[in-house]
Amino acid sequence: MKIIVSSSSHTFPSANGVVYGANRAVLETARFLQEEGHSVHLIEVSRNPSRQFNSLFVQSVEDLDEQAELIRSIDCDVLISVSDALLFTRARGRKNVVYHHNPTHVEGIGNYGRELYASIQGIVVVSEAARQQQIAWGAPANKIHVVPNGMDPAIFYPRAVDRRSHQLVFAGNIVDYKGLDVVLAAFRICSQQCPQLELIVCGGGKLYAGMLEAIAGTQWMEAHGLLSSNGSVDWTEVERQFPGVKYLGALSSDEMARVFSESTALVSGSRIPETFGLISLEAQACGCIPILPNFGGFPETVEAGITGLLYAPCDAEALADTVLNFILRRNSNVSQVSRGRAIQRTAERFTWSNSGEKFIEVLAKLAPRNFFNAVHATLWRSARLIKQCCVRTMRPPRHR
Repeated sequence: MKIIVSSSSHTFPSANGVVYGANRAVLETARFLQEEGHSVHLIEVSRNPSRQFNSLFVQSVEDLDEQAELIRSIDCDVLISVSDALLFTRARGRKNVVYHHNPTHVEGIGNYGRELYASIQGIVVVSEAARQQQIAWGAPANKIHVVPNGMDPAIFYPRAVDRRSHQLVFAGNIVDYKGLDVVLAAFRICSQQCPQLELIVCGGGKLYAGMLEAIAGTQWMEAHGLLSSNGSVDWTEVERQFPGVKYLGALSSDEMARVFSESTALVSGSRIPETFGLISLEAQACGCIPILPNFGGFPETVEAGITGLLYAPCDAEALADTVLNFILRRNSNVSQVSRGRAIQRTAERFTWSNSGEKFIEVLAKLAPRNFFNAVHATLWRSARLIKQCCVRTMRPPRHR
């Protein structure tokens, strides 16, 4: 099967770049499809040079016209567009799929509506919350498919390091909607009762402000003098005003796994209902309990109260209370059970292989009967059954 995965606005990372959320999901899905024997072409609209990214080749084009011309020349079986339906007004495959990660309308739908929906065979989203939101905005329910994100168990697993009972971690792009302001405000409240508390901040970002929905957070950062003149976070000032906070910058996946393994909890201050929360899975896989805002796709990444905790969104006091309850008042044996369950649950349900298999199931539903040849389909189903039997056989005992 010949598949194109194309992005009109997202830029895929360089060979050594740190890969965040949506980009990671797209690249992992493309890699899985390639490993399953399909011919996968990655195309982006950018001025970056074309390049190899692990086993994938990223073809860069300078503008939308060149993108459409290249897609038409490949004559693909499936065209997957990343969060952009407008691409299908310029070029199409035999089957057309939007892979949507944003908590917004699929780009272009607002202008073309039903006409554009008619040209799309499927919209893949990453959570049931995202599916329901797209339906509320008018998307045909029968065209929306949920394929949750995953994590790589070869990277994200508990490392042989001591877990620090009073160390929190914030991880993600350092941009306004991620709610660093909420986390810092909560950290200040917590520190009054727990002065030994530490907060490790991991992530990159040049400009903090940018999203209207998160303007309150930007205003808070400005009012506290935490933004420099060029619009980025002044980390020297953050660490001065908030003793116990340490900024590590953007880390590799392997480095993040180590930080998660030595931290007791991940704290997210997101100011928008993100569609999933990939970082929650990666933390849990390392035994780090996520504390998340209770909206968007975040609740779907945890067993609330067991493998993760939820709090009222954008409320620093609610976050602080949840953190203090977890660190100061939760029985250590209960915490160990929670960590064990989090590790087990992510390994069983949320791997990139699971996501890739579900994505292929969606493509199979959208394709005509002769889309997969019978031999390939039979082999694929047999391999899945063998893999599932092996997983069940090797599955570790449940924590009690």
